[in-house]
Amino acid sequence: MASLVLIENNTTATRFRIEKDDAIIGRRPENDIMIANVMISGKHARVEKKNGLYQITDLGSTNGTFVNGTRVTGSAEIKNQDHINFGAVELIFMTDENAMVNIDRARFYSRDKAVAPPQKPHDTGYAANPNADKIVQLFQQLKNTVLSGSADRTAIMTQFMEVEHQLQIMNMQFKESEKSQQKLNVLYEIGKVINHILVEEELLKTIIDLALKVMNGDCGFIMLYDDKNNLVPRVSRKMQADEISQSGSTFSSTIAKQVVESNQSILTSDAKSDSRFQSGASIISNNIRSVICSPMRNKDQAVIGVIYVGSNVMTNVFSKSDVELLEAFANHAAISIENAKMHEERRRKEHLKSALERYVSKQIAERIMSNDGSSIRFMPERREVTLIFSDVRGFTTLSEKLSAEEMVEILNRYFSRMIDVIFKYGGTLDKFIGDSIMALFGAPATSGDDAWNAVQAAIEMQRGLEAFNDEQRQLGKPEIQVGIGINTGHVVVGNIGSDQRMEYTAIGDNVNLASRLQGKAAGGKIIISKATYDFVKDKVQATLLGTTEVKGKTIPVEIYEVVY
Repeated sequence: MASLVLIENNTTATRFRIEKDDAIIGRRPENDIMIANVMISGKHARVEKKNGLYQITDLGSTNGTFVNGTRVTGSAEIKNQDHINFGAVELIFMTDENAMVNIDRARFYSRDKAVAPPQKPHDTGYAANPNADKIVQLFQQLKNTVLSGSADRTAIMTQFMEVEHQLQIMNMQFKESEKSQQKLNVLYEIGKVINHILVEEELLKTIIDLALKVMNGDCGFIMLYDDKNNLVPRVSRKMQADEISQSGSTFSSTIAKQVVESNQSILTSDAKSDSRFQSGASIISNNIRSVICSPMRNKDQAVIGVIYVGSNVMTNVFSKSDVELLEAFANHAAISIENAKMHEERRRKEHLKSALERYVSKQIAERIMSNDGSSIRFMPERREVTLIFSDVRGFTTLSEKLSAEEMVEILNRYFSRMIDVIFKYGGTLDKFIGDSIMALFGAPATSGDDAWNAVQAAIEMQRGLEAFNDEQRQLGKPEIQVGIGINTGHVVVGNIGSDQRMEYTAIGDNVNLASRLQGKAAGGKIIISKATYDFVKDKVQATLLGTTEVKGKTIPVEIYEVVY
């Protein structure tokens, strides 16, 4: 890699690597190579590489550019070990950064040959790390030069300008320090605002509104990656008469895409004339001028999107310090956005879990919400389940003897006991049908032994009813009897309904059969189909009741009564 080696006190001092094929050299920090010296102009010279050859161009500097002692007017070719002067600053051009530097004083431009003393450049810039000790030292040197009586006017002027420049730079750095403190205060205040907003859409609007006001932009937007990893606009704004309005047509996706691809901020003083963005149709059509666009990085430094602040009215609105502020703001905002997303996801899961626990046991609800439930689906599908139907016998007669309030109180206590049992054995509450209960075993999650779990649940439901009736007698209220039917087979199960109302349920002939068996079960009885019996015959005692005609079935169904 080519480089410029700074020579001070007849020895190499600093090596400046030329990392680009077109590099600007000067005293300003935005240059590709910044050399902090009073003799160097803000933008002093350009070094270009073309077809493997290097040339240097003076950019109208105050004190000139010299190659091997000859002043450059326009451009000049430079080769390895060429001696270069920027005014009184001495450098050697190297094409091999590992090669030894050979200093030949005769090849440098001599200040003794100057027809006029060097001048302080009129353009502004920065010097590196001026401090009080350095300034005291420069004053002492200037004093010694003046008192020596032998110094020429050029030497005195050069040292005087160096002192003056160092004082000016120190003053600028104090001002920059004040600005930095102001920026920190701004970020602190912004953080207090956005850290307390946990709704993503509201947060995004607040972020872009604050960005426009802090950065003095008149338009802006935020783009974030969606679930399909596409970068999409989420919020956009335009300032009009100090009012912030929604806008979707005054930003450049060209700039945004370059930012995410490079993972670097982009600053342009006039996008419309910037060669980097000539292909951007929106830049031309929307007359986009000054722009800062920064990546939004989360706490893991992954880019989640971009924030863009611009002006469609003025050029040269933003500076490098503005870029630093927007980058800090963007990273803070990115973390707040992810926190809001996590909050929304937690709320969504809590709401879903709460809803699930109304229909399935807590354990199954937790499994559905965890990674272990990744195989659980809610879209309609055909699968084998075991179904329970239970019904209160003589409910119509009871309801005629009791008030509606008394009947509801009894049913609520009865349902609570029964559902606890169903959940205990891993069942899913499908629905209440008046005084009847429909439950599924094997959907949406299967235990691997769904028929046996269903039969165990039915037995415990009947036994639990005995305790329930003991309470009824103590309260002076009527006892109730329940008949239960169980069938196993393939059904279609999933979310079924309309856009206005969906419910998780099962449909099919095997659902109807379970309901028919419940209709044949007297109070206190459990009747199961042969399909269910085949799964549990080694675990439960059951009596064959024979075959029965079931509505909707052409072949009689073999049924069993569970003995418990």
